[in-house]
Amino acid sequence: CAPGYQGVAKATKCNLDREAYTLSGCTPAPVCVSPKDLTGYSVTETSLDRSSFKVQVACADTHTGTAKVTECTNNLGTYSLTGCAKKIECASPSFEGYAVTEQNTVAQTFDVAATCARGYEGNPVATACSKTGEKYTLSGCKYSTTTCVAPKATDGYLVSEAQLRRIVFDVSVQCAPGYQGVAKATKCNLDREAYTLSGCTPAPVCVSPKDLTGYSVTETSLDRSSFKVQVACADTHTGTAKVTECTNNLGTYSLTGCAKKIECASPSFEGYAVTEQNTVAQTFDVAATCARGYEGNPVATACSKTGEKYTLSGCKYSTTTCVAPKATDGYLVSEAQLRRIVFDVSVQCAPGYQG
Repeated sequence: CAPGYQGVAKATKCNLDREAYTLSGCTPAPVCVSPKDLTGYSVTETSLDRSSFKVQVACADTHTGTAKVTECTNNLGTYSLTGCAKKIECASPSFEGYAVTEQNTVAQTFDVAATCARGYEGNPVATACSKTGEKYTLSGCKYSTTTCVAPKATDGYLVSEAQLRRIVFDVSVQCAPGYQGVAKATKCNLDREAYTLSGCTPAPVCVSPKDLTGYSVTETSLDRSSFKVQVACADTHTGTAKVTECTNNLGTYSLTGCAKKIECASPSFEGYAVTEQNTVAQTFDVAATCARGYEGNPVATACSKTGEKYTLSGCKYSTTTCVAPKATDGYLVSEAQLRRIVFDVSVQCAPGYQG
């Protein structure tokens, strides 16, 4: 059966020469016909029979919208496709003065977010184009020249000015020594108006000494109500470091107990066996014994200023010498050293003797 007809088609042969064979079995069917132009649509035809019509449709990649298919209303009528329009592709404009996020630059589904860039102010608007290739437009932001100035009085504050234009106002501030609170800088409202400082009030605190030479200091709190400063002698100094809190507001706390290390140099070790644990005079730790061939009561004494040699004393070269006995019967003797302090004589029983 041809499109638009249904049934069981049958061809019956003729009876006579040159007689027409006959066709039977097909009758007009209630079906729809596909549109000739499917531009802009992606179509899947499952059934064109009007009793079970099923056609799925979506917009093609080049088009946008909500695709819709409408069944034909009469036999062999054309079903219709609607809802898809060719995409209008907008180009990007210059972003000067704007911070832009492009989600979708198709005019029909335009989704571009814009804010004023740093240094600009206003009410930013992004507007779609009307035809493909045109740039969409950005409007509403303008360069801001409104500028704040510093206040005349800044007592109690430490101020760092990075930018005084109101729209990009950037002033960092902290409470000065002797003040407490949460420092805040508030931008001006009008051009050439002073910005304001707030949040700091005088505090009962101690002040750090100007000269910290010889000390390693960690300041946790200089507030007199919670004063906490940890101190130790620096590597170049020795002693027992001590910190004393100030006795009045903004007074200087004191550091005591550390003295500059006196570094002793090593002397000649002749006549001595020496072990140096610490050659700093204040914590001097040098052990000495008399070397082989020397005797006495060795003493190591620290220096009095850096660069001086510490002293070694008490050991002297020993000259006390032994001599061989007159009678050596029964012994075989080998004399290596007869000085008493390093006496070295080996001996064994002679042949015929025992022991």
